Parts: sequence; C-alpha cells; structure tokens
Amino acid sequence: MRKEPMVAALSKEHPLASKTSSIDLIELANDPFILTGRNSNQSHYDGIINSCYDAGFSPNIIQETKEISTVISLVSAGIGIAIVPASIQLLLQNEVVYRDIRDNKFNTVTALVWENKNQTPIVNAFVELVKESVIPIFNKYECF
Repeated sequence: MRKEPMVAALSKEHPLASKTSSIDLIELANDPFILTGRNSNQSHYDGIINSCYDAGFSPNIIQETKEISTVISLVSAGIGIAIVPASIQLLLQNEVVYRDIRDNKFNTVTALVWENKNQTPIVNAFVELVKESVIPIFNKYECF
C-alpha cells in the first residue's frame, strides 16, 4: 500500500529539535534509542540497527516496546529518541518534533496481504474498505 522513509522523533527539549533542516543519522549516535522490539517488528528493528551501523555507530537502546504509539509517548517524555515511519508524524505533534534523516536509506513498507483463495465476503469487504478509506489517507500525507 505504501513505501515511506523513516524520520527521527525527538522530544521538544532535544538539541536538534530547534533545527529546521534534515539531520544526519550520525548526529543521533550519542542519544538513547527507543525501539519497537525485534519480536514485535523484526524488519523495522533490523532496519534501524543496520542504518545506524551504516552511519558508523551502534545505537544505545534503552527501551523496547511492543507498540509504536508507546515509543512516541516515551519520546515525548524525554526518555530517548526514535526512528519511525514518516506517517507517524501525525502523533503527538505538539509534544514531539520530527526530522527528516538525510543519509538514511531505510524505508518501511505497509502492505495488505491475504490468501488469494480466500474470497469470502468479509475479506473482500475489508480489502475494499482499505482501498477506499486507508490508501487515500496515506496518499494525502505522501512522503516518498
């Protein structure tokens, strides 16, 4: 349904929060990271770890959660920073600053997958609902 870049989520008090331009991932090397755990989202977790390694550092992970909304709440409390999909910028906009990452080549993909043999009315109705309601919202906030 969508491919989007990752952005840095920072508390309003973070030194880079006042910067209006994109940041380099290496600028976050000394910050504590908050991530969704590997068991919750392996590709997201591995993508962040690999992006940090590619930028020249190993992230200091101080907290892992199951939900990305919890990650953003912890960022807003000043516990640490996070790398999140660009569409998450709609969460806690008054409490969290989001910055594009200049050198990050990691994107996240949101997909809808169902068994082709499963053409029940419920599955078909859900697929149509996503096509009519969710995809237009994603397109409204185009970020790639």
